[in-house]
Amino acid sequence: MLKLDFYTKIMLVIIGAFGSYSLGANNIANVMGVFLPDSPFSGIRIAGFLKFSSAQELFLIGAIAIALGIITYSKRVMMTVGNSIFRLSPVTAVIIVVSSSLVLFLFASSSLKFWLISHHLPSFPLVPVSSSQAVVGAVMGIGLAKGGKNIRYEILGKISLGWISTPLFSGLLSFILLFFMQNVFMLKTYKAVEYYLDNAIIKKLSISDEKVKEIMNKKYKNAVQFKNALDTTIQSSELKKQLMENAKYYNFVIDDYVIKKMKMLMPKEYFKVLKKLKGTKFHREWEIDHLFFSKIKKIDKREYRFLKKLLLRYAMK
Repeated sequence: MLKLDFYTKIMLVIIGAFGSYSLGANNIANVMGVFLPDSPFSGIRIAGFLKFSSAQELFLIGAIAIALGIITYSKRVMMTVGNSIFRLSPVTAVIIVVSSSLVLFLFASSSLKFWLISHHLPSFPLVPVSSSQAVVGAVMGIGLAKGGKNIRYEILGKISLGWISTPLFSGLLSFILLFFMQNVFMLKTYKAVEYYLDNAIIKKLSISDEKVKEIMNKKYKNAVQFKNALDTTIQSSELKKQLMENAKYYNFVIDDYVIKKMKMLMPKEYFKVLKKLKGTKFHREWEIDHLFFSKIKKIDKREYRFLKKLLLRYAMK
């Protein structure tokens, strides 16, 4: 029993470290991901060799904030998970931490995703998932495996109510704050998408320019203006839909920022093609297909959708 207790404590420390790593990889996206496109930091160098990029500085601030939250206000939550739902033993605690940590890791590891795709295996989407749901689910699994009699379902009910109410309250609070930002402080809170119909779209959709000559080569500030222009010139609802989708006009640039961001997210052979496009400017989402993806042999559909979404996000100026 003493040996079992000793080895269990060691396992808890090791697995706990892995759990913290997985939790950080997952939760830092929730905390600081929204600030990444508009980071106020430009990168710093400490002692001449230790360099922090803009994103790494954001991650560090988020990590410190998470650590402070754990030290100050997490005790009651820890007691609820570790004791109130189902009384755990050290061994079951190890199993729960391993299970929940693996789940978080599967949804956060880009290297694992690309390895699975390269071997033609199903992969997991790289999205932030709920760490609390993973842990509570693992506790429930242990409780059910032991017969389910000692699970405190009233505590689970309160937790489930929290899962439902928190996104609702967050959405309501965001709506109210956005209203004040726009109408009281007069701040610009979104980037409008322009619409521009030119010969490139006419060629892509294989339509006659006679049908749209009245609205050709004119920029429209938003979707409403462009839709009104289409309504006055075109009858076909299907053609309107195609034009609305393809006429979106952005400013995309493949610069050092894009190269740096995509270096760790794509295979080396893809990255070599991307580096050759440095300095390339384009305005349509679909133009990235012939600029980049047409030069890559045999790319998986899921990998294509994932890389295209990231490329367009980082290239947008």
